[in-house]
Amino acid sequence: MSVKDEQEIRERLRVLETVEVSPAPYLTAVRRGKSVRLRRRAFAAAGVAAVVVLGVLVPRLVSLAGQPGPVTPRYNVTVHQPAPGSPSGQVAWGTINGKRWQVRVVAMRGLSNGCTIIGQDLECVPGEASASPGQVSFVDARSGGTQFQLAAVGAGVTKVTVTLGNGTELTLRPTAVDGKDWVAFAAPTRLPVIRAVSFAGTRELGYAIPYNGASGAQFVAWLRPGQRGTARAAYRIGSGTLGGKHWSSWAYVGPWGACVEGVGGASWCAPSPADIRPDNSPTSYFTCSPGGQGVWFAAAAQPSVVRVRFGLSDGRSLSVAAVRIAGGGRAYAFAVPNGVRLQIWDAYNAAGKIVGVGPGWKCG
Repeated sequence: MSVKDEQEIRERLRVLETVEVSPAPYLTAVRRGKSVRLRRRAFAAAGVAAVVVLGVLVPRLVSLAGQPGPVTPRYNVTVHQPAPGSPSGQVAWGTINGKRWQVRVVAMRGLSNGCTIIGQDLECVPGEASASPGQVSFVDARSGGTQFQLAAVGAGVTKVTVTLGNGTELTLRPTAVDGKDWVAFAAPTRLPVIRAVSFAGTRELGYAIPYNGASGAQFVAWLRPGQRGTARAAYRIGSGTLGGKHWSSWAYVGPWGACVEGVGGASWCAPSPADIRPDNSPTSYFTCSPGGQGVWFAAAAQPSVVRVRFGLSDGRSLSVAAVRIAGGGRAYAFAVPNGVRLQIWDAYNAAGKIVGVGPGWKCG
């Protein structure tokens, strides 16, 4: 696109007023109701596999970012393999403070993927969940104060141990359902998960330190035995006010990879900050979250992009800083009120030169 074309587009949009906003967030999914979607985390025991991106604004290092805080309530968590006569498709069952839970993998007519929670029972459709030899592939779902973790395990994995924040160690043994091997456990969302370790017999295959967010643990990256993960850090990537309510967003980096907490109804994690890259463009958004007051976008930008300006449908423009995450690229986020559309974006480098122009985005 030529400079003349860019000028003509801006003239048509009649961008009249500039509104400066702090980079916005990206968020943890809040699941409501009985039917929940799965978040799949597939990783090799050697360590990899999941897609994600995040943002960063005013970086602030935090030594315990994403690490579990003090566990105040007392929890007694157990897990057991199915016994003879157990319900069809049962992967595991157990108790949380004496209250029974179970996880089942079942075929549901008309559904190819997803989970349904009924009370303390999780029923999941097997869908495309799978794991290669030596791999552990987690999905998670939440209801009330309980997090359910279900994983397909590959050939050669004989057990997975999970250590909880109160010191409890759960031993998960694979159960064959629908031609695949599975492990599962449940725990309170307020009880952090410290780590999971996969084994072939007595030989350790790999380990994972999950990200413990507001809605529970997310297994993002698996590491080789003895491998050190990414150093822990936290970055405030944005804050502001929308509809009279304050919001803020943080990106947390650590041995789990990188995850973002903030405002809205979506969450996003990556196995490494290096995954923060746009898709064949100076900038592109990787998640969006419509809400009662507006819509949030989170986007990645090339390293040369330091600022992105959006032309809005109400005649104003919005300028957002694209900030660098250590070990990765640049990212930013922002929010616009409901009814306001993004019509065009301009990406700028540190010298103030336009390095890209593109059409606005629509959530979904």
